[in-house]
Amino acid sequence: MRELSHNPHRAETQADHAAQEDELLLPQEAETHHPLPRIEFPRNFPERLNDFPHHIARGAMSILGRLAGGDPAAFNGAKCIKGVPTVVRQRVGIDFRLLLRLLPDRIEVIDLIPRQDLERRIKTLK
Repeated sequence: MRELSHNPHRAETQADHAAQEDELLLPQEAETHHPLPRIEFPRNFPERLNDFPHHIARGAMSILGRLAGGDPAAFNGAKCIKGVPTVVRQRVGIDFRLLLRLLPDRIEVIDLIPRQDLERRIKTLK
């Protein structure tokens, strides 16, 4: 069996390349702070949540928390609305839709509605 020999010249070359690369980079900050977007609710949203089944209200709040936290999976199924491209529709269960705007500094909740009211609600947003 052949022994693998350590090549000191190769190790020095890798260290030199790493040092050269470090020269091109800024020092890493100890802790990077990315501002979390705040969630902005309509005035009567907490009361409206009480009108929905508990699992739907809980699902909507869970989606909002995950969106605000930057969870990539929370964006699955989010679709911009054709007539109002600034508004995003996110499914909550099979029969409900959460309408919101994803702004750089905040998430603006527009409404939580039954699926059959989506077309009518879009008309009021135009």
